[in-house]
Amino acid sequence: MMHRTLIAILLGLCGSNAVWSQTTWRRTYGSFGQDEGACIRVTPEGDYVVAGSTGSFGAGSSDLYLLKLDGDGVPIWTKTIGGAQIDRGTSMCVASDGSILVAGYSNGLGFGSYDGWLVKTDPDGEVLWQRTYGGTGWDFLYDIEPVDDGGWLLSGATYSAGNGGSDGWLLRTDADGAEVWNMTFGGEEEDELRSAKQTNDAGFILAGTVAVGDTSDAWVIRLDQDAEVVWDRRFGGDSAEWAMDVIETLDGGFSVVGSTRSYSVWTEHLHFKLSAIGDSLWFWHYGQINDQEAMDHLEVASGRFATIGYTKTTGGGGEDLFALLSEQDGSFVVGHTYGWEEDDIGYSIAETEGGFVLCGTTSAPTAGGMDVFVSRVDSVLDTATETVITYFDVTAVASANEWEQPGLLFPNPATTSTRLTTRTRLTTATLFDTQGRLVRTWPAPVPQELDLRGLAEGTYRLVAIGDDGGRMAQPLVIAGN
Repeated sequence: MMHRTLIAILLGLCGSNAVWSQTTWRRTYGSFGQDEGACIRVTPEGDYVVAGSTGSFGAGSSDLYLLKLDGDGVPIWTKTIGGAQIDRGTSMCVASDGSILVAGYSNGLGFGSYDGWLVKTDPDGEVLWQRTYGGTGWDFLYDIEPVDDGGWLLSGATYSAGNGGSDGWLLRTDADGAEVWNMTFGGEEEDELRSAKQTNDAGFILAGTVAVGDTSDAWVIRLDQDAEVVWDRRFGGDSAEWAMDVIETLDGGFSVVGSTRSYSVWTEHLHFKLSAIGDSLWFWHYGQINDQEAMDHLEVASGRFATIGYTKTTGGGGEDLFALLSEQDGSFVVGHTYGWEEDDIGYSIAETEGGFVLCGTTSAPTAGGMDVFVSRVDSVLDTATETVITYFDVTAVASANEWEQPGLLFPNPATTSTRLTTRTRLTTATLFDTQGRLVRTWPAPVPQELDLRGLAEGTYRLVAIGDDGGRMAQPLVIAGN
């Protein structure tokens, strides 16, 4: 059955009687450039690992950005992995021994153009091995999931094989990343797979987008354990639909989320459920007065679904990250937005003790450009406060755009103030502690005399950005205040 629902996304506390069963928080991570969070997973010890990409530091214009966080969101370590060109992480698994598998794509490490890319690290983020997959065309991996023999199931899109355009791409590898088999699905136009998982009967369930004339449908395929097609279902109206994530539900059916443009002038959040044999059980399209999309979801023990994506309906402005809780039949329970004046998008959700962790990308408050956003939320997808802690990653600072004549701080060490002298007018100056936490900001016009009163003794890092786009980062020691 089909429903049309208007959603009022709630910001802040759901109610004054909320019971907080765990610590909740909101944090951003990054440096001067574009830093994005694509996937979050929970380690066997209860820490969090985030995979995405960074333009702030690394070997190329975009590198895989890997962060390990403790339960309070404090970084344990951060890493960049990649070559001289573009390398991005899109999905991740954490193995039982704590090792980390990240899937994505690279245009500098493989056979030509973009290639599917799989990286394995140890629990400390040190690379154990890397593999690339594909041909002379463009090849992308969007999802990685474990399979029962210790290997991995990879899905995405390939222009190197198939029937034409891009085809849905499915690979099975052994534990060391060696290819076991490789399959394509699709026709002559643009088709792709965004999600694939092994089912309880050792078969597979796939979801993505299939071209239909000049538009597209959400696409779900079930395979048996020999990777033979059992059924193929396509869902759509008179415009475009696409599926972003599929899961096998507790009752043996399949839940799918994505987006639709068939039922409104706006793009809407799409959620539908199929039986084990592919029959439609229910179908929802959520929206209001602007665009809204679903990117990832999971089912909890009660049978409810938790979904992450973005909405432009309410929130701080532009696209806002949103998280939505729905009943077993897909009906709306509660939702919350997380965002500021510009764009903030949620890409990944994982279950943790007493609640969930959310991961995405935010425009503010950031260290510069876009930053990784992570939030630990309670069982109704909310946090106790709206305070956001900004972590400036001091792992490395891009040097390409730094000023030829850096600013000078005097005195340094300082007590109650220090004088900042530069040849460039500043748009902002920001002070971070050794943990990367934002402690003070001076917006434009930035004063030459920086007030340090109220700050504890210790070492800090001053980050300044000029109106010409130049950047500077300098250590500052406060010795008595």
